[in-house]
Amino acid sequence: MEAQKIYDSTVISLFNIVKNEKLRTKIVLDDNFKEQVIQMVNNLLFLEVEEKTLYKDIKWSPIFGKSIVNILKQKIKFEKPDNKKLEDIYADYSYTLTFCLNNYSVSRDELNNSLIDISEKEIQLNSRVSEEMKNLYNEDTKENPTVEVVDKSDEQPNQSNSNTNQNFNNNYNYQGESIPIPPMQDPRFYPYLTKPKYIRWVKLVFGVMFGLTGLFYLVLNLLFLFQKQNVGASVDEIKDLFENWKFLGGKTGIIDSGSLLGIKSGQANYVMIILIMLLLSWIVYTIVAPPKRYREQFVFPIYNLIVPVIFLVAIVITPGIGGFSYIFGMNDLEKNISNLLSTQKDIQINDGDIKRLVDFLVGKFNLPLIKAVIWLLFVFLIASFASLIVLISINPRLDRQKVIRATQEYQKLINEALQGRKYQMDPTLYENQEEVDNFYRKIKEKREGRNKPKND
Repeated sequence: MEAQKIYDSTVISLFNIVKNEKLRTKIVLDDNFKEQVIQMVNNLLFLEVEEKTLYKDIKWSPIFGKSIVNILKQKIKFEKPDNKKLEDIYADYSYTLTFCLNNYSVSRDELNNSLIDISEKEIQLNSRVSEEMKNLYNEDTKENPTVEVVDKSDEQPNQSNSNTNQNFNNNYNYQGESIPIPPMQDPRFYPYLTKPKYIRWVKLVFGVMFGLTGLFYLVLNLLFLFQKQNVGASVDEIKDLFENWKFLGGKTGIIDSGSLLGIKSGQANYVMIILIMLLLSWIVYTIVAPPKRYREQFVFPIYNLIVPVIFLVAIVITPGIGGFSYIFGMNDLEKNISNLLSTQKDIQINDGDIKRLVDFLVGKFNLPLIKAVIWLLFVFLIASFASLIVLISINPRLDRQKVIRATQEYQKLINEALQGRKYQMDPTLYENQEEVDNFYRKIKEKREGRNKPKND
């Protein structure tokens, strides 16, 4: 369910509630209905803040909030719910529509009517409840008392005028204070087409390959960081070269092994390497961490792959291009040094001098070690991409038909509960309860095993 659609539907229904004289008055007369309407305004506030939703480019929560305050003629504290799911917001909306149908004979179509012109001015004009309206619709309430449904095991008459229904589905009450868990939040509900049980091994392989790729990337950067060489007129072996290169103005500098290979590694430092190490540790953990929910045994969230993919692509770009061209013999070291030393396009440096400087640097750097590390980086980078492709290809797809059917069943349960009747959702929608319980029991046993002190 999209946040924008829920927001639009909530705005439309609230507008029709406020515009309807009977429902507007019931906000004052019926505390239960009042709380539902306030909750809908709170839900609008949540969607505006968390999902950045608007309707006709307007934030409607303050408009409806002001309207409810004027209708009730009392101060109301509107608050954004914490960590509320879209399914729960939709359930609040749907519950209110069904409540209006069952208690006030106002159809869902009337409350969902979007053909009318919704405006702040129209809301302000309909934010008043007179004493005559209260008397009129209060009488209507008295003539149509709510029938209380009691449990068959104790045939007792109504003992209060509350709208509470007795025990439906063992846990849920009529006033909606505790509603059934939506299927998408129920650990027994598996909303995917397949169950690739070997996906855990593919995740492990990808995590190991990615971790080794990151490890050799760090090792390569450390080699670039440590393998540096002073160059300039102060170095006796190449002193005459720099004395002849007048365009450098007698400057001296430091060339690292990465620059010799044409890799821009000058930005690498200890702080950056530590940060990259922490990032790599976090990424690898998110990949190989044991599942904490039943469905996580068979599914790997695609959004968890965004950061690893960005990291792998960054390695391909740098140091990959320069490093890989070096191990495949396509890297011109003399050209790299010539480009590094030249400060102007019209400067021409003697090729023999450049070759001599390159030979000097090659003798100072441990290039065979660097080449071996780049080879390992290349191999594990390819393995990471291969395992990533396999992981994406076997990752199960969402079973949209099953999700739709479960949502419909859930709505039937809510509707029947409002009528004081019990309704059992299709059990085939859910996984075997024993299998789910076994999964969570194993997690609990592992946790308790780790926390249990060892006997000496």
